[in-house]
Amino acid sequence: GEWGGGALRRLSADPSWALELRAAGPCFRGHLCTRMTREAEKRGRLVSQATGESQVLVLRCGTLRIYGENDKTKKRKIFPHSTLQLTHRCEVSVQPNNCLEIHAHVPFEAEYTFQAQSEDEAKQWVVALSQSLSQARERFATHMEFLAQGSTAYKYNYSNSKRMRRHFWIDAEKVELCWGKSRSDEPQTMSLKDSVGILYGPLTTTFQRCSVLEDLPWCCFSLLFPDRTLDLAVPTGSIEPWFLGLQHLLMEKSAGCVSAISEAQFVFRRVFHKLRDSAHRQSFTTWAYVIRQLKSLGNDPGFREALNKARAGASVDVKVSAAAASPSSAADAEAEAKAERRRRRREGKAEGGTAPGGGEEPKPEKSSRRKEEKPSFAPPPRESAAASLLPSANGAGQAAKAAQAAAEAEEQDLQNMVAELEKELKGVDSKLEALHPKWDSAVGATAPFSSLSEALHADGASWQGESCAEIERELLQLQITSKSMQRQLQAAEKVEKQLKKLAKQYKDSDSQVQAMEQDLGSAEASARSSETAKLGAKGALECTEAQTSHLERRVKELEQQLQQADKGGELAVLQQQNESQLKELAKLDAEKAELSKKAEALSKDCRAAE
Repeated sequence: GEWGGGALRRLSADPSWALELRAAGPCFRGHLCTRMTREAEKRGRLVSQATGESQVLVLRCGTLRIYGENDKTKKRKIFPHSTLQLTHRCEVSVQPNNCLEIHAHVPFEAEYTFQAQSEDEAKQWVVALSQSLSQARERFATHMEFLAQGSTAYKYNYSNSKRMRRHFWIDAEKVELCWGKSRSDEPQTMSLKDSVGILYGPLTTTFQRCSVLEDLPWCCFSLLFPDRTLDLAVPTGSIEPWFLGLQHLLMEKSAGCVSAISEAQFVFRRVFHKLRDSAHRQSFTTWAYVIRQLKSLGNDPGFREALNKARAGASVDVKVSAAAASPSSAADAEAEAKAERRRRRREGKAEGGTAPGGGEEPKPEKSSRRKEEKPSFAPPPRESAAASLLPSANGAGQAAKAAQAAAEAEEQDLQNMVAELEKELKGVDSKLEALHPKWDSAVGATAPFSSLSEALHADGASWQGESCAEIERELLQLQITSKSMQRQLQAAEKVEKQLKKLAKQYKDSDSQVQAMEQDLGSAEASARSSETAKLGAKGALECTEAQTSHLERRVKELEQQLQQADKGGELAVLQQQNESQLKELAKLDAEKAELSKKAEALSKDCRAAE
């Protein structure tokens, strides 16, 4: 991409950036490049076999841009209508009639056929494309060697956006990303074949949830998967092999990854992240910051002279004069960003520690970055949380006691500090008295010891005394804050121990509840089986009673028949039948008695089960 010269001024002192200023038309603009030249590897006009129109082809850093021509001016258009990434699965071949065939796969499947004016021109294009492909493969081979060795990186958790330091590397055979606390530990792995893309910069929700990003924006990237993202931040010097190497591996091995950015686009986005971070740290938008830097460059005679030479076609080295504000290097910028993040964390901790003690709550400082303020959650103070669990009267008393205890502890710390300072003062006075005779013997004639205090209080040295006093006051304030934080840490440790005890008790109670639930389930099952047995015994008893009543009716009928038979001549036959029926009746009575005993036994079992 093309950017204004303000980007040059901002980054020219960074030794990791090889910046060149070139003529780019009548407008005031320039190109930013890193480890690559702006000059095209090959440029020329070829005729497209598909449309029959003349097109301008520009080959640079493994990227082939195809421009159309303006019908009126016969010049190439500003923006290309096709851009081919020749570094991923690309084939180039020469066809008859001076034709050149290019088969590209990224960012999509495309096949182009161009006709050159001569056979030599076609061969030159083939040589240029082949060299570009071989150079790109060498770069990616170097990247893959680095990824196989691995490096330290920070992984951001999706749940709380906190980061953890791990060693990451690539297993090229299994196409897996591996990480662990060290290379010797059992690693966690994710298959890169399932990845659907890679993003450069802190763009995902995991990064956006961070109130303060602890890593540089141009060192962050995210691997996209169908159900999650893997958000990483790497050191400044290893972002290029990590991002470009992973992108190349995804394009080769992952079927779901179908888009990629070129090396020039990667450089442009890195510059953009640097410019935006510098602008936000100075409370500017990116556009306003670039305009501001361009105006300052316009007032720099050295830069104007270099620009005029570049327009004339001469190669120049951009040097900003000392009159312009000198930009900091990348290391200084990184150190400044880390110092700013540490300062914000200290301020946040100080605000969290002083709010419960009473008084007005300090207003949060406005962020230097012009972004929407994100709602932040802060846990309530320990005193207010305890008071909210009690009635209103008891809560007020507890809060007053806690405040009084904190004030007494702070007063005791101050008294101890005063005693220590008095002791140190006495020691310094004794050392000063011991140095008095040595001073008089050495330089007493030229500078008496009595005039030393006057010299120290003179105007020339008073500012040093004020600086020392200011430093001592800050040290005293830090010591007081440290004591307060130590007390809070001790209280937090006590609460943590209590919470651990409660968690253990809860775990024991939970196990007891589970055991009781199991006992209750077994008792319910035995009750159901007893009820079923009781219902079966009751049905058998009813059946036996029905048979008994039927037999009794039958006996009565037979007695009546016997009485009638006594009157007639069939008495002997009926007596025999009567005897046999009496035997059957006795047998049935025995069976009835046995069934009654079984019914009683079953009833006893049911009552015992209940």
